[in-house]
Amino acid sequence: MREPLVCTVDAFTDRAFSGNPTAVCVFDEAWPATPWLQRLAAELNLPATAFVRYDRPHTELRWFSPQTELALCGSGTLAAAHVLWETGDRATTLVFKTCAGSLGAHRQPDGRIMLDFPADDPEPVTAPAALAAALGVKPLAVWRGRLDYLVEVDSIESVRKLTPDLTALAALDARGVIVTAVGDADSDFVSRFFAPAAGIDEDPVTASAHCTLGVYWSKKLGKDALTGLQVSARGGRVDVHLRDDRVNLSGRAVTITRGNLAITRNRKIRLRSLASNWQNRRSRRFRVRAATDGLRFNPFSPQVSRDGFLPSRKDLSCCTRWFWQVRIRLRRDLFSGE
Repeated sequence: MREPLVCTVDAFTDRAFSGNPTAVCVFDEAWPATPWLQRLAAELNLPATAFVRYDRPHTELRWFSPQTELALCGSGTLAAAHVLWETGDRATTLVFKTCAGSLGAHRQPDGRIMLDFPADDPEPVTAPAALAAALGVKPLAVWRGRLDYLVEVDSIESVRKLTPDLTALAALDARGVIVTAVGDADSDFVSRFFAPAAGIDEDPVTASAHCTLGVYWSKKLGKDALTGLQVSARGGRVDVHLRDDRVNLSGRAVTITRGNLAITRNRKIRLRSLASNWQNRRSRRFRVRAATDGLRFNPFSPQVSRDGFLPSRKDLSCCTRWFWQVRIRLRRDLFSGE
């Protein structure tokens, strides 16, 4: 098995060290176990890690935060498409199979990547008392989408200065909270996104939140093509276009690092460890007792023991079977998340 490709990508930006930092891991074989993927996402410790199983024509995609698997992640999808195109895929359009259904990514002539996501039409709700208290501002309106609360406030400055109680937000019955206000000459609307329940205190740029924001502001402003500015510390820009029950989200990406996940090196270490452990145990199969000088039966180099026993051809065949059992066990351990 080849070592999986691992990249870090800044999504929804054309400048390094801005936008949403996202890890992308590309596998060309079966998925490792889910606990193993989750531990790797926690190790990388970025807002999102996208895992791609690249086996054309089908390309599977999963997303993880440092704490949990995500139901939808636009930054991870955009970063995954960017990495596949950058490493040689010539298709203009990629279709990812995900837990949220089939999601498309289209490479545009100007270099932007356009994502095709389902629209999320929010509904007005009565604001939970804990929500307003956690935000520390008076909402103009509170709406609820499939995943998140959407809270409109009075100005861009109110969005920028917001310092919410993250512990209180994590206790709400939602993935996260979108805080938004009408924009200025530079954008149609601004937003910030908080998801402490998913292990993300504040997401720098959240494409999936724009599936909700796009529908909300399209109705308020009476236009189908909008520009959203996420005013987090890193910041990012998302172009939004409404099309029936779909939302097209466009942005750019910049690769920061590229390397390989060194799991094959661990595989060799585990193989040597298993062989060493086997040789250090009393062999029930061959009944060879260790002599006082520490002589052990070596299945790779049979030798005469102290009592003159020489392994037969049948015994040597068992050694071959043992070797393959070690390999099978190693492969099972590697992908079981242990």
